[in-house]
Amino acid sequence: MKKNYDTSQGRTAIRYLLDISKNGGYVWAEYSLIKKTMIGFVKPNTEIEIISLDPIKSKDTSNFPHGKLFLKTLKFSKCEEIKPSELLMLKARRSRQGTFVRWRNCFGKLTKVIDQGILQEIKEWTDLTPDLQEIVSYENLRDVGINGWKIKHLLMQIGRTMKDIDIYALNTNNEPVFVQVAHLGDYKNKLQSLAQYKSNLVYISSNSKLSNQNTAISLVNSDDIFRWLLKQSDYIKQLAN
Repeated sequence: MKKNYDTSQGRTAIRYLLDISKNGGYVWAEYSLIKKTMIGFVKPNTEIEIISLDPIKSKDTSNFPHGKLFLKTLKFSKCEEIKPSELLMLKARRSRQGTFVRWRNCFGKLTKVIDQGILQEIKEWTDLTPDLQEIVSYENLRDVGINGWKIKHLLMQIGRTMKDIDIYALNTNNEPVFVQVAHLGDYKNKLQSLAQYKSNLVYISSNSKLSNQNTAISLVNSDDIFRWLLKQSDYIKQLAN
């Protein structure tokens, strides 16, 4: 099947299709013209069904020299339609630019949703994706604060804005704030990178054994933020959606 595709994108899509057909997989499926989002599970050894569509009525047949399209499909063993207001966190970070794309950065959330339902109880810090950990950290610093100040205004988008920091904001003393929310990796290098910034440096980590020689950096254990989150019943309820 793969040898009939001239482009690498086409061959990659078919390779993924064959992989899911053989081994099964969790799928997020959407198509802009239909305006629906479906999630579901394909069982291993699911046969690929091929549907021949009507000839294309177009003068340009360069892409379809035989004048036909063949729709290749895999049937979900279980599926669910996602409403526009549901799973916004996943919608915002879904993979783009490809018919079939491996979704490496959904951190197991899709699997949990399909197996356990859309509403997920948040029981620990790691139940939050890195994006949500950064947002909750921001909300904590805005509500509770640290070192006598609170965050007053964001100065850049949270996460993916700068290499060394996740939150860049202005505090209630009208001073800049630089925050790194650690997920994985060498914390020593991250601390060194954060130390390059001037003041109001905050490093948030789940590493209980974390030590720091730089007194300019305030260390915050994510457990403390999570205990605060558990008290925000309305907030955590929406995060679980």
